[in-house]
Formats: sequence, C-alpha cells, structure tokens
Amino acid sequence: MVEEKTKNILYDSDYDENKEPLLKKDFNEKEAIIKLQNLLINKGYNWGSSGADGFFGDSSYQEVISFQKDYKLSVDGIVGIATWAALKSDSESKSSFTNENNENNNNVEEYKNK
Repeated sequence: MVEEKTKNILYDSDYDENKEPLLKKDFNEKEAIIKLQNLLINKGYNWGSSGADGFFGDSSYQEVISFQKDYKLSVDGIVGIATWAALKSDSESKSSFTNENNENNNNVEEYKNK
C-alpha cells in the first residue's frame, strides 16, 4: 500500500487511482515505467533487445525526450499529464498534439524543483 504522502508526490497534487504517476529519470515505479516503455515501443520508439525493463534510466529518458519533441510537448524528460495523453492516444499524427497540451504539464515544473 502506498502511503498518502507518497501518493501526493507520485500522482499530481491530488491522488486519483485512475491517474498515471509523474515519471522521471531514476524514479522507481517499475509497473508504471514498464507501461510507459511499452507505449513508447508501440509508438515505434526503440528499446533494443532488452525491451521494457521497468528502469527509467538514460535510454528511457532519451526516448521520452524524443517522443516529447516529436509530439510538440514540453521537452523535459518527465512523463506528465500531456505526455501520458499523447502516449495513450490512438492518433498516429504527431501534429495533432501541439503546445496547447503544455498547459497540462504546468504542475510538472513545480514537481521537478522538489
């Protein structure tokens, strides 16, 4: 069971079990990281022979950066609301995601500085 304090850190400001956690490099949330990696693989991003390993290291960070650039999201290497939305979308069109989605990532700036 995740403690309330941890929930608030992992899941935006208000915990909701239906939300995906904010993920960043060297963060230890294996199940969510495997989900992230599989979504990136399904979108055509490369994980080499290891596949989804549940570790958010340099390779995952670089693929998230590439994905955020490709989808015109805030490029910070942190998987926040807008990045999860783009990853989960059925859209093959990267242009359908614009900087308007960056509004959803405003809380990430505060999180990064903790």
